[in-house]
Amino acid sequence: MSTQAIASVDELLAKDAEDESLQRYKEQLLGAAAHGDRGDAADTRRVVVEEFKVEFEDGREDIVYHLDTLQGAEHMRTTPFVMQEGSRYRFVIAFRVNQAIVSGLKFHNKVKKTVLATRDEIVLG
Repeated sequence: MSTQAIASVDELLAKDAEDESLQRYKEQLLGAAAHGDRGDAADTRRVVVEEFKVEFEDGREDIVYHLDTLQGAEHMRTTPFVMQEGSRYRFVIAFRVNQAIVSGLKFHNKVKKTVLATRDEIVLG
């Protein structure tokens, strides 16, 4: 997450305040945050990953990790999953942002196969 790209919601709303259509667009984009709901003030994390899911196309049961608690994060760390080679799948990540606007959010994926390993980096927002 880039610290240069972090802007406060108030700063964003204050820019171009005279343009009504732009203000409506910002309110639509920000949703409840535009009206003062900025998430849990007690939670110091900017981005909270709530769920990580691996969905399979072949009907195999999805793998779901609930990461909104420390126990869920520890379960994912200690319980890796194994996929069959050639499986068709997709990752689904559910997250929320607290207190600020965040850009430059990236997903890093590392796949190990015996001795070889591949790494992917995907920009989420």
